[in-house]
Amino acid sequence: MNATPEEQRFAEESGQMFDQWSLPRMAGRVWGLLIVAEEPRLSSLELTERLGTSAASISSATRYLLQNQLIERVRVPGERREYFTFSPASLRSIYLRRIAAVADMHRMAERALSSFEDRPIAHRRLQEMHDFYEWLELELAAVLRRWDGEKGRDTKE
Repeated sequence: MNATPEEQRFAEESGQMFDQWSLPRMAGRVWGLLIVAEEPRLSSLELTERLGTSAASISSATRYLLQNQLIERVRVPGERREYFTFSPASLRSIYLRRIAAVADMHRMAERALSSFEDRPIAHRRLQEMHDFYEWLELELAAVLRRWDGEKGRDTKE
């Protein structure tokens, strides 16, 4: 069974988004399809058929997604095949990666500041970069804490 046009469109957009983030496009397509699939889980074969791609591509994509905790493997008693499902925790995981990238920029600017104290233009630019990413890191973390609070989740990280 092929994906519906709506499923296909969302899967493609997810793949493009992953690609923009320098993540595997096929992983994004699989992740996107698992979000919008009406079934609680899909097998590798079903993913292959719905996305119109090779079994090897699906295998690589699901392996990547599993390693990065963006999907979950589901076993069905009495069946040999394995299934995959969307992991709601993946939304938080992706957000945490964005916060980590912002933190990396903050730390990079912080490390460079002392090296450019004698160069006023570079130092001023680095200070602006440092201040922006420091602020953004704190704000993004606060947004996540508010989200967790609204959803009644433990906010300790």
